[in-house]
Amino acid sequence: MTRRLHPAVRGIALVQLLLMFVALLLLLGVAALIFREQAPTVIDPLLQRIVPAQQSVSENAEGERPAADLSRLADVVASISESKMQSLPASNALRPDPVVNQPKVKLSLQLDPSLPDLNDSDTLFRSALANLDPTQNLISMLIDEELIRKLVVSIDNMAQGRISSKHSVLLPMTDRFRASEKGDEIWLDGYNYSRYGLYVELLTSIDSRAWVELYKRYYPQLQQAYAELGYPRQAFHDRVILALDHLLESPVIARALPLAQPSVMYTFANPELEALSAVHKQMLRLGPVNARKLLDALTVLRGRLLQLQS
Repeated sequence: MTRRLHPAVRGIALVQLLLMFVALLLLLGVAALIFREQAPTVIDPLLQRIVPAQQSVSENAEGERPAADLSRLADVVASISESKMQSLPASNALRPDPVVNQPKVKLSLQLDPSLPDLNDSDTLFRSALANLDPTQNLISMLIDEELIRKLVVSIDNMAQGRISSKHSVLLPMTDRFRASEKGDEIWLDGYNYSRYGLYVELLTSIDSRAWVELYKRYYPQLQQAYAELGYPRQAFHDRVILALDHLLESPVIARALPLAQPSVMYTFANPELEALSAVHKQMLRLGPVNARKLLDALTVLRGRLLQLQS
């Protein structure tokens, strides 16, 4: 037989439940307040710089020059972004997205009738390179003979991590290498980095599309020169991509690098750096600023070249 509670008893029980629920809410509220008072506030120091700018915009929202305050806020945000980027490890530095969503173009092996034979190509090829650079600095840096053949040899070597100075298409630098000595220590520093500034600025100032058009036009001769190296059935285009891949794996170190001089030649004091390929060590000698500029440009160039098929 089921026992039923008196209505008055049921009312008292319901009131008790409600009171317990209210008490629980009060306890949770008090606990939250205590935690808020005691918990340390962690704010990125960089973000603290934006607070005055935000307040300035709010205070002047109805004033005469709100645009100036918005501009100030934008400047603060931009400086925060720049500071954040500079604090990233070099290996995490962002590079341009080389997305070129275009149909792939087949590289022609048919020589343009207006071009001379490979053996007589230097004059016209130099002229084509000169047209890329209105300052004419590039043409003053180039060798006079066997430009295409030496360019192909250089790229083939770079794909293997090697550098052959006797096959360089650039004339030797006039500024000599100079190590910085501080007591018993030897350093690779800003003076040597600056020697490469003009070269990097020149190469990165030329639009990657112009490089690609020149590459497409002279590709038959580039392929011929590559076949002469003993690769008659391999595509030079694949070798170019491999060379770019190796270059883009170069480390970028944003500090002066200690050197050693076991003989006449200098070496990197860090055994891990000295064990790098010749290409990667040369990229270190450019310095971090020059290296990042060049790597950014090469990333874009590689993206455009990937739209070509050999």
